Amino acid sequence: MKTRTILSPDFGRYNSVACWSNPRTRVAEFCTIQTTPEEVRLVLNRKPVPSVGFEACSQADWGHDLCETPALRHG
Repeated sequence: MKTRTILSPDFGRYNSVACWSNPRTRVAEFCTIQTTPEEVRLVLNRKPVPSVGFEACSQADWGHDLCETPALRHG
């Protein structure tokens, strides 16, 4: 069965919080990271997710670009 996990990063100026949530089981896992493309890339590679959702912010442009990287497409 395919995963239903959603990754929702909350980008901050210096630090961010990543949340993986499964709407089916209502289980959520959080971690705090530095707001850098390198750290976000590590989070994206941590576990496969079919969906990533984040708010519009100054980091949204490179966050989106990282999500569109072919090597990171999961699900």
